Amino acid sequence: GTSAGKSTSSCDPVMADIHADFTRCMDQFCHGTKDLLCLDDSEQSFEESFFLFRSTMRSLERRCSVALRTTFALCPSLMAELRVLDMFQELIKRHAIKTNLDSICQSIITKVMNDVQAAQDCLTRHLSCPPLLKNIPSVASKLLWLHALRERVNQPMGRLRSCAPQLLEGDMGWRLRQAVTDICRDIESHMVQTENSWLQSIPIGLPNKVKDAVLSHSAEGLLQVNMDPTLWEVLHEATYLMSPPLCMSLPPHVCVVLSHADLRILRERVTMLQSVVQSYNQLREGLLDADVQLFQSKLQSVDNLVSLGTQGITWNSPEFSEFIVKFRAAILNELATPLQVVHSHTRSIRTIVQAWSQAPNVDIFKGAIECRLEDLDKAHMRTLESLQRSLPLSMESIIAHVNQSFLAVDASHEAPAWVLYLNMVDEIVLEGLKALVLTAIGTLVERAQHYERGTSIPALIQVDLELQGTAVVFSPPLTSSVASQSIPEAVQMWLSHYMDLAKLVRRV
Repeated sequence: GTSAGKSTSSCDPVMADIHADFTRCMDQFCHGTKDLLCLDDSEQSFEESFFLFRSTMRSLERRCSVALRTTFALCPSLMAELRVLDMFQELIKRHAIKTNLDSICQSIITKVMNDVQAAQDCLTRHLSCPPLLKNIPSVASKLLWLHALRERVNQPMGRLRSCAPQLLEGDMGWRLRQAVTDICRDIESHMVQTENSWLQSIPIGLPNKVKDAVLSHSAEGLLQVNMDPTLWEVLHEATYLMSPPLCMSLPPHVCVVLSHADLRILRERVTMLQSVVQSYNQLREGLLDADVQLFQSKLQSVDNLVSLGTQGITWNSPEFSEFIVKFRAAILNELATPLQVVHSHTRSIRTIVQAWSQAPNVDIFKGAIECRLEDLDKAHMRTLESLQRSLPLSMESIIAHVNQSFLAVDASHEAPAWVLYLNMVDEIVLEGLKALVLTAIGTLVERAQHYERGTSIPALIQVDLELQGTAVVFSPPLTSSVASQSIPEAVQMWLSHYMDLAKLVRRV
């Protein structure tokens, strides 16, 4: 309509001029003609008026033909041409105009015939694997495709029948009518075949699927939404098949299912359940032994609701809404929220203790070659002082996180579940302390292992040799038999300092 409107708008002034000339011609003819019953017409005024009128009409018809030809030439599509044909159908019926536009009308018939042939080719080429419409199930998508193909043929044919039936009377028109009849018959046959095939695939016991429990356990032990795929597919298909433009009649056992299960409501219920079930499985997979003890009562409440969902609640149960509200609240509010708080603080505790071994310059021996003992001892003391300041502060932060976790759980300080959680925190702190000591002496241990294997290693400490009389003196001393600090004594002192760090880390 829009395309035709653009083309006809260009000829509106021309048609307006033609209509104005036609009106003037009619007025002149009516005023210039005397009473036809009067026999005294010696001046032959009627013959002159009618001759002038007929000549003017022929001129107007020629002008209309030119204007319509221009309009048809501007039409961008077949439907636009049919629209113009519909708008000016009364004019085109006039013999002079019809004769002048005969080639254009034959061109329109040819285009419609080509369009029908293209539709037939499309049907033959894509029938076995029709293009699927997005978000529409396969059966409904195929039927909608066949319906659209039929409409593609029927729309131009309907226009021709209503506005220019005379174009369908010739040999070309007969072939066009026969082609349209054949393709519509083929499309109707394929639609019936597709509908019957789908109806035969629907199990008779499908209505009982609505009575299935809403939850079940998978083979891996995970909780899952117990929606029968056949029921879901049938309801999905039926929603489109019953709606315009298909308006398909369904068998009684499918109508029974539709009367007990609205797809929109069912989709909402499945979506809500899937969200809650996903959260439940994630919580279950992330539970630690301490969590199971710490949230035992809440987990028991959730398990009771799971049992109810696997045994008592069905898809058409009136209690479903109340069940999903309780199930979501039990998992997301009563269990997930405090559990996330505890896990968040536990992760923070792990981050704190992991930072001990990741602090810069913890291993003062890493990369050191031929260093003076005094320099190593000073570096060790700086690292030790830094750890002596940071470890107590870290323990205060850990205690604060533990207290925040205690506020999130429903337990007493003496409860076995809370004691189990504290033991887990103590293990985290102990592992962090071990990692700190092993990192600090990592280079020393590695050098000792290389030495035991006989591998050549660069010197760590610079030792000076002095000749005092007949004796060779090492500085720093290699043994503890002299008054000054020897290398073994220094190493033993360093190791002792690292062991003493455990005194700064008390049990939670």
